[in-house]
Amino acid sequence: MHVVFDDSLYTEDSQLIRKQEYLMLSMFYNTIDNCLIVTPDVNDLVFNPYDVAMENAAPAIQYGVQINFGEFEKDEELVELLNKLHKRWQKKHKQLVRFAQAPLGIKKHYLMFEIMSASGFDMDNIYIEYDIKVPENIRCENTLHGRTHVSKGRSVDGCQEWSYGHFIELELEVAEEIEPSPLQMYFETISTDWWGRHRTEGYYYLPMPLSPGNFTKHLSSSRPEERNKVEADSRRFFVGGCHLIRDLEVLSKPQLQNADFTYTATGSVRVRWSIVAHTNTPGFEPASTVPSGSSTALLLGAEAVLKQYSQARARLAAATKDLEGDED
Repeated sequence: MHVVFDDSLYTEDSQLIRKQEYLMLSMFYNTIDNCLIVTPDVNDLVFNPYDVAMENAAPAIQYGVQINFGEFEKDEELVELLNKLHKRWQKKHKQLVRFAQAPLGIKKHYLMFEIMSASGFDMDNIYIEYDIKVPENIRCENTLHGRTHVSKGRSVDGCQEWSYGHFIELELEVAEEIEPSPLQMYFETISTDWWGRHRTEGYYYLPMPLSPGNFTKHLSSSRPEERNKVEADSRRFFVGGCHLIRDLEVLSKPQLQNADFTYTATGSVRVRWSIVAHTNTPGFEPASTVPSGSSTALLLGAEAVLKQYSQARARLAAATKDLEGDED
């Protein structure tokens, strides 16, 4: 329903000459949540009036919006109404939010890891393989090995860059009394060409402590090469080189590196990740939060009723007090 101000021009016989209407108020009944939405909001005519700007340069018309709730005979009726609204909100809130508590004595860590982009490599058509090693005292049922898509480079500020946006999601469980060791994340950047040759462009290793927060990092990579430079370049050109690293743990344990080859710095990979941790503490009740969506309308409506009712009672008490003083 709409309430409009009619400033149209009519003849003496009520025939319309020029139609000119101004919308002042709209009311919408939400049948799903059983509530009435009024726009614009309630205001004070003296301190915060609404203006209707007239097109014919006439003075603006000012108006206010006020909602008067029916008076309750007893306070218990208002309390009962608010309780019903709260129960209805709880029922709807359970349907909107599905949250699984962590088992008692277990701390859960949720990791969202993103391989964002790569830069500074020699070849094109690059993809990234990853392998994640989880400590024995941490339980994880997610896939710990995978690869990104093949990305074609593009020039950004004079430098080649490869974009990925590849996400890795892990759900980790560890006993509360145990301080978890960092995850070990190994990455290999690989290029491919139209002959089907796959070349290792670089390796990098990232130890990941399970510390809650948001993090971003550039990982510098390096590539192992044979000490004979001519033989290494020839092998890399014709057959794509050879895998000099067979166990990725060499990256995290430099003492295991083979002395027959050297490392050459190549490009870098940009990554970011977020970690959230939670436990199930007995007897702890989470602080109340402001709900969202349709459930908000129910609680805000209840608060508006209570506020209007309290203001009305205060005004009535003040007016009655003045009358009693006059009678004396």
